[in-house]
Amino acid sequence: MDEEERRRRQAENALGALAAGGSVDESVRRLAEVYRKPLEYRGNRKLFDDGMAKRLAKENLFASGKAVKDPYTGKKLFLRKQEAKLAYGKKWTEHLAEADHVEPVHRIFEAHKDDAWVTNSDIKDAVNSPENLKTISRKLNNAKRDRRNSDFYGDDRYLADKDIHLSKEAKERALEDGRQARSHVDRSLALKGAGNLAAEFHDAGVKAAAGAAVFSGAMAAVDNMVAVIEGKKKPGEAIKTW
Repeated sequence: MDEEERRRRQAENALGALAAGGSVDESVRRLAEVYRKPLEYRGNRKLFDDGMAKRLAKENLFASGKAVKDPYTGKKLFLRKQEAKLAYGKKWTEHLAEADHVEPVHRIFEAHKDDAWVTNSDIKDAVNSPENLKTISRKLNNAKRDRRNSDFYGDDRYLADKDIHLSKEAKERALEDGRQARSHVDRSLALKGAGNLAAEFHDAGVKAAAGAAVFSGAMAAVDNMVAVIEGKKKPGEAIKTW
């Protein structure tokens, strides 16, 4: 195996590399399939995005019947495009509610694709968690695209270019929202990975099949999770390929 191929397999994740091996016990092969993630984000967004979760995030805000405002511009939002157009004409994009992934889907995938004990479904749950969905205007959402809050709301030149004008307080609020969302996503996936690991190794068959090499790697992952919970490591450093 040349160096490029070795690195490709390492990037896939430890269990994925085992599955690509050959004479591997079926129990370990099952683990490899359960925890395998795509090598690239391109073409795989549908694995992690959840249109229903975004729709519910918006609808829940409007359910009380009270006026809903963009958290950063303070402008009134409408649930439906027709309502926004009737009320504000050409400025309707400033008043149509859309659900934004505060920590972008792509960024979450890149940060956690090598977490050996986290599944695609775990990443999807974190991506679309209430803590990572914020209802903002279409104008803001279209301009933000795949940027983190720090990259978007912290770039005055880019905001001005997009004709977006926010107060200092609104920008600070957006930056804090970004920090909190990222922290929640990282911590929830770290804890999910630790839980998955514990559940797998409670199964006697997996314990017998995995052998010393996989078990020692698993214990390293446990140590990482403990370090995260104790604040000694950042979540992004934990549950990585061993």
